[in-house]
Amino acid sequence: MSIVGTNIRTARRARGMTQQALADAVGTSKQNIYKYETGTITNIPLNSVEAIAAVLQVDPAVLLGWAPEPTMMSATGTPPSGITGEEWLLIQAYRDALPEYQAVVMDILSNHKRRTDP
Repeated sequence: MSIVGTNIRTARRARGMTQQALADAVGTSKQNIYKYETGTITNIPLNSVEAIAAVLQVDPAVLLGWAPEPTMMSATGTPPSGITGEEWLLIQAYRDALPEYQAVVMDILSNHKRRTDP
């Protein structure tokens, strides 16, 4: 498997998407996604990489292996090191939310005072 294929699969799984769902969103076939992920197709067109990255909400450089993605879920399906499962679910929910809901969440958290009394 290629680095690009591994990164696509990892990002796809982190988003909770099937190969078919990704293919539909990108406008290609499930077979192409499978071939990209397994390394059968190694010369993926740049416009396809960009489309896949947009759907998976990652930088194309991450998929190409040019830049690390610190919040990308590992291929084993576990959250990144230092992030609890609950925190990972919150990150995923935030990413899936509409921008106006993301703004509400940020407003709540930025105005929240940590409770210090028992």
